[in-house]
Amino acid sequence: MAFEAVERMVHYLEPMIIMAISGIREFPYNMPYILHMLLTFNWRDLLLTSGICGPLVLFVTLADILFVQRNPRLLFKPKELQDLWFARFWLFLGPIISYNERDHSPVPELVHSSTGVVLELGPGSGEQLYCYDIEKITHIYGVEPCLALIPALKAKIKELGLQDKYTIVPHVVEDLGKLMEYGVEEGGVDTVLSIRVLCSVRNVEETVRGVYRMLKPGGKIVFFEHIRSRYLFPRLLEEVYNIPWSYMIANCHLNRPTDKILVRGLEWAEVDMIEPVGQKSFAVVPYVYGTLVKAGKA
Repeated sequence: MAFEAVERMVHYLEPMIIMAISGIREFPYNMPYILHMLLTFNWRDLLLTSGICGPLVLFVTLADILFVQRNPRLLFKPKELQDLWFARFWLFLGPIISYNERDHSPVPELVHSSTGVVLELGPGSGEQLYCYDIEKITHIYGVEPCLALIPALKAKIKELGLQDKYTIVPHVVEDLGKLMEYGVEEGGVDTVLSIRVLCSVRNVEETVRGVYRMLKPGGKIVFFEHIRSRYLFPRLLEEVYNIPWSYMIANCHLNRPTDKILVRGLEWAEVDMIEPVGQKSFAVVPYVYGTLVKAGKA
């Protein structure tokens, strides 16, 4: 019991320490691992896991604005500054997450299950593109509101030869009118793919209702999202962490009950919602993943 209590305390305090340093929640306090990265010159992972990645990227972004672009007015435009910082941060972090998920996460399999016309929410710089089974895909519409990430996304699409199968929609997903302007038909989508995205949309209820409308009867939402904890103390910590986190990480909210919102007031023929293997019941910012199939006949 004493060991479990200490383990819980470490788990709760770990995010607070890292948020104070850089806004990165998971801190590897295994020193041999850090020494190994030093000895093998693995600088990218070392910067990420040592807790200085976030501040370093912010410093580089500010230096670029002031001394390269020579456009100090951007410092007074919070949304543009946030997008520039987050784009640089994600271009550094995204490939690491994608690489680590190949063997230790359900994400590749979830993406691989996409079929037909796909509405991909927040593709970022294209980290999930390699997971698609292209033979099962008719077309992918990638809705990416962070304009600073789109050049990297275009480059990845070209690298994989998907120009004829991928359309970038540079808008927020809540704007259904814009989606339709780019060719997304209401009731014409087979798969909505959402990998760590619903935490960041401006209005998650409106977004879920909107993508539900876009789905065909029998269409599915495939998701991997973090949710609000079921327990009081982790919830309190999520509220505290969310204050800086939501600004630093592109409007990402740690305290959204996304699992409940996905099923609230909507008709689903199948609800498959799973917690990752090994996830602690008292985890701060736990995850769920799975598939929701829209009711009705295709």
